[in-house]
Amino acid sequence: MAGPTRARSAALVLGLAAAALAGCVAIPTSGPIATGSPAPVDESPPIPLAALPQQDDTPEGIVAGFFSAARAGVFDDFDVAREFLTRNADAAWDPRERLLVAASDPELSMDGDMVVAVVDLAGSVDSEGVFQEAAPGSEVTLSFGMQRNHANQWRIADLQNGIVIRDSAFDASFSPVPVYFATPDWQIAVPEVRWLPDQSALRRAVLALFDGPAPWLADGVANAAPPLGAPVEVADPGADGVVTIDLPAEAFQESWADEQRGHLQAQLEATLFTGRLRGAVSSVGLTVASSNGPVPLPVQPDEVPTLLTDPQPRSGPYAVVDGVIADVSGELAEPVADLPAVTDLAAPNHPAVSADGTLWVLLDGTRRLVLLPAGGAEPETLLEGADLLPPSVDRFGWVWTGEKDSAGLLTAVLPDGTTVPVNAPLLADRQLRSMRVSRDGARIAIASVDADGRSTIHVASIVRAADEAGEPRALGDGALTVGASLTDVTELAWSTEQALAVLGTAAGSEQRAVYLATVGGRTTLQQVVAEGTVGLAAARGNDGIYVVDTDGVLRLLRGSSWVETTSGVVDPVFPG
Repeated sequence: MAGPTRARSAALVLGLAAAALAGCVAIPTSGPIATGSPAPVDESPPIPLAALPQQDDTPEGIVAGFFSAARAGVFDDFDVAREFLTRNADAAWDPRERLLVAASDPELSMDGDMVVAVVDLAGSVDSEGVFQEAAPGSEVTLSFGMQRNHANQWRIADLQNGIVIRDSAFDASFSPVPVYFATPDWQIAVPEVRWLPDQSALRRAVLALFDGPAPWLADGVANAAPPLGAPVEVADPGADGVVTIDLPAEAFQESWADEQRGHLQAQLEATLFTGRLRGAVSSVGLTVASSNGPVPLPVQPDEVPTLLTDPQPRSGPYAVVDGVIADVSGELAEPVADLPAVTDLAAPNHPAVSADGTLWVLLDGTRRLVLLPAGGAEPETLLEGADLLPPSVDRFGWVWTGEKDSAGLLTAVLPDGTTVPVNAPLLADRQLRSMRVSRDGARIAIASVDADGRSTIHVASIVRAADEAGEPRALGDGALTVGASLTDVTELAWSTEQALAVLGTAAGSEQRAVYLATVGGRTTLQQVVAEGTVGLAAARGNDGIYVVDTDGVLRLLRGSSWVETTSGVVDPVFPG
């Protein structure tokens, strides 16, 4: 399991001030400053140079030059790109509304006095940095109204907001940065990947935290950052690595308790001291503006929760082997102690286990969910259905399943038989293939097929009751589509907190393979699998990807090769 996001010996400078603000409450003036763990920072790529419009250039040449200048505009605030526009178009154009990532150079053609650009779309990024991978064959058509200026030179007079960047240029200028929110019980940090320009990634990551999670995630996480009516000022780190975050005066509220300040500190630590920003920041100071200048805001270390990042199972994978549940992580299958044999079940398959190893279930055929009690007691029926989805166990001890032929509902059940319906309207009229609750318990990934046979992976937030039992109520409004480049999905599993391992096929290939689908990012090929591969288990990133074939042969991905580990295996799975 991953460690906490903070060292208990240090704390970020946070808190709230008041005496200098509204003239009411005393301002604490002491408190420790946390230091991050410095690490090497990747060298930034060279900044592209933008060229001004060429004299007597054609309309197509002006649009092509605009595309090139817009790429450099990420670094120069689009000053040169605006030279390709008329004055009115310049005033109306918002380059940051969306970013289209092109898989190839746009095809340009003339239609009267208009230039038409056809973009082979690889993905798009909205104004908040949320990336959406494009489905295979996606195209966007853009129109540019052209007009001659007073010097008889062509300029763009009408265009849509946003910019177009080639995928190679996008990779050189933008990075995926996890912005961390938290589970509602403040136990685990929950990442939301934002694609941010390299030269302003730190500042924009902080602003993203204060702006809050994207709508698809908002219902399932907590965010301690207060809503602000004025901009947050973020000073880039100097040579000493110190970052100062200055909040507007109206951010202060006496009701903003020490606990909430500590929660915000934990989120900032997770965001700034881990992931792509790690090493750029040595410490952070939070201040509030006042009539006497910025006022430091300390916080007590005991108010800061220890948020875990990327919790991973310490054991597994497990599988059905010769009528028992066994640990198949080694060359020999080791039966799990104190569990009953499943030889009397008609067709035991798809086991699932809680992270702490105290709750075990499996399917018997496709119609019965069975509990395997500790101590060797006989298996017990937990739930019956028509055609049940392989189960997943969340960190609260709820076992998730549902009918494969979905009516927009999932089912969660406790070991004592307590059953609750989970409203999931986005799944209505879809055939469900695979489902896994994330190890933080705040998200769920579901692979399904629509009536036309199109595969989709949805990642949605989980709405739970506000109690320690964590009873699931519904999936959050909306969902993020992940792995859009995949055309068929057999099974998925959470590889890390930010990525799914997926067994399936991609556009342009009929050969099945394991892919890594980043939640809020791209899908990449891990390795092609042998014919007859039917199942997948994944955890611990690239160190824990297993596949199994119809003959029960289990293979582990080591480097770029599959290595056979054991045989006789049915439906391997990691806890969760």
